[in-house]
Formats: sequence, structure tokens, C-alpha cells
Amino acid sequence: MTSHQQVIDNWCRDFEAKFGVKYLFQGRDARAVKTLLSTGLTPEQIQQLVVKAWAAPIGPKFWNCNRRTMTVCDFCSAVNKIQVEVQQVQAKPQGAF
Repeated sequence: MTSHQQVIDNWCRDFEAKFGVKYLFQGRDARAVKTLLSTGLTPEQIQQLVVKAWAAPIGPKFWNCNRRTMTVCDFCSAVNKIQVEVQQVQAKPQGAF
């Protein structure tokens, strides 16, 4: 399986597991996957990042994780912001707001 297909398969499987509906993959999503892979991110890193973003708390500090991860295309256009927000979630001390 190619890296491109692996990202697509991971995204569709994880999206359906998280949201309970099938992801309707579109042509622009395929172009976004190509762009994501050209950054040097591996399919595993992309999968880990999106799953962590979907697990981020709801709130303005995590706007990109909450709002820019519903499509591959949106995820691609905000990947740097999402990486920073995911890092902030992981660094957040227990019980902090």
C-alpha cells in the first residue's frame, strides 16, 4: 500500500470510529494528502496528529483542533496551528484550565 493510500485509509477509518459516519472523500482531499506527505510527515505521524487533535478539549485555545479537522483539506491548511495546539494539550498540567 502506498503512503498516500495509507493516509486515506487511516483517515476514513478513524473518522468513522470517532464521529459515527463515513468520511466522504473528495478530490481536493487527495491533493491535500499529497501536500501533507510532501512536508515529510509520515502516514503514522499524520494519523497520530489528527487523533490527538480530535481528542483536544473544546474551547477557544484549541479552535483549530476543534474546527479545522473535519476534512483532510482543512486539516492540511491548518496543520502547523494544529501541531501547536496538540502540543499545548499534552503540556497542560493536570487540573489546569
